[in-house]
Amino acid sequence: MNISINIASILFYLIPLALLSGPFLPDLFLSTISIIFLINVLYYRQYFYFKSYFFILFVLFYIYIVANSIFSDYRLLSLHSSLFYFRFGLFALATWYLIENNKHFINYFGQILLLTILLALVGGFFQYFTGVNFLGISSEMQSRLTLTFDDKLIIGGYIARLLPLLVAIILIGSSKLKYKYIIISVLFVFSDVLIYLSGERTALVLITILTLFLLATMSQLKLLRILSIILSIGLIVGISIYNPETKKRVVDLTIEQNYQEESVKKFYYFSPVHDSLARTSINIFRDNLVFGSGPNTFREMCSRSDYRIDKHSCSTHPHNIYLQLASETGIIGLLPILLIIFYLVYIISKHLYSIITSKEKKFLSDYQLCLISCFVLTMWPLLPTQDFFNNWINVIFYIPIGFYLSSIYSNNYGK
Repeated sequence: MNISINIASILFYLIPLALLSGPFLPDLFLSTISIIFLINVLYYRQYFYFKSYFFILFVLFYIYIVANSIFSDYRLLSLHSSLFYFRFGLFALATWYLIENNKHFINYFGQILLLTILLALVGGFFQYFTGVNFLGISSEMQSRLTLTFDDKLIIGGYIARLLPLLVAIILIGSSKLKYKYIIISVLFVFSDVLIYLSGERTALVLITILTLFLLATMSQLKLLRILSIILSIGLIVGISIYNPETKKRVVDLTIEQNYQEESVKKFYYFSPVHDSLARTSINIFRDNLVFGSGPNTFREMCSRSDYRIDKHSCSTHPHNIYLQLASETGIIGLLPILLIIFYLVYIISKHLYSIITSKEKKFLSDYQLCLISCFVLTMWPLLPTQDFFNNWINVIFYIPIGFYLSSIYSNNYGK
């Protein structure tokens, strides 16, 4: 095997662990892998990787956001987010490339991803009981848990978003079937409980969406997931009785923030802060319908008096990728996302039709459905999210794409 492929594979294996330390290392590994891929593909003239519909759409989106940044009122600030965004598209292709050119890639990555998620779970429970993570860092919010090796309060989102990718890899692994089910069951139960304990309401909704999607579409995991939910709920109820503070953060605070008493009872999108950011981004969008204000410019535009709602109107981003793309890139910037949604609805509908009509061969394999569930979580519109251009979350967004591209173009672990 080409030594460069070995280097890229090792760096890829380390990404899940690197994500637990914050954004720097995973972005460094991703960028290096993308460069290795580009050099190899150009040297061996393997241009077919660039002909996928995904990459064509990605390139068009990339050209648009860079051009949009150039014409923005905040050119340098905007280019800081858009100019090097191309690395994520190359990374998705690089993942596909490594699957094709390293026969042990999926197996080794799956083993390391499993160990890393187990480490994250152990680290999360360790912090819940001791108050600090493995580096001795305590959470800035008593009711929240941090990453295993960082102070970011996103351990629940990390697990919720990477869990379906791990389940996909376990399903197509070489282990005996009963051991697969035992591993997946344990992962589901402990992930459910830790996500609840993490205090991340978004992550809790994501794991719920994942559960509903798997129950509706998959053939192998329905009974297993139902049984694991029952066990998870029992553990969560017991923990809530023992420690009411956790329930206050996840349940009581959610109700309190969504409905707050002023002169009359008013509904808020997720919380008053999120609601204010959403309304501010809509104001910016109304004045910049077609092209938006430029990538990464919400943080500047939100302070203008004609857009500002109240003291909560400003942040680095609107905390929702749809609102962010609408306000910063306009209708044109939203089009690629809408095309992806249309594609997901199309293939999921075809799969559900194959289930309803009792076709022996389903439209999508369970492996592919797990990967698609990653995209469903990414594209879910009604939840707070990180910055669309944030490098940490984009690493997680783009990893499953390469696995899915391999499954549809090379029939690796497909139908």
